[in-house]
Amino acid sequence: MDAATRFDPVVQASFSAYVQLRHHEVTSRTGRTEDSSTLGVLLTPRRDGKRPWDTSTVRVRGDLELSEEELQVYSEAWNRAFDEGTVSVAD
Repeated sequence: MDAATRFDPVVQASFSAYVQLRHHEVTSRTGRTEDSSTLGVLLTPRRDGKRPWDTSTVRVRGDLELSEEELQVYSEAWNRAFDEGTVSVAD
């Protein structure tokens, strides 16, 4: 689950890329690509007063057949904290 301060086409595309990247990373490490699916849930504020938030979902399954270029772009966008050293991984 993740949250964003707004929902627009950029947030939607970015969240979809995030879910696809995490699915690819997990299935690559486990070797269980065909048996796996990933569900991402995004919470965003609602501005019409009907309720405080909206939920959007992205579900992916199996081999996504992402190109090397897609993986590079997604990784550069979403794995920066590891590259910059702002996230520590416990031993």
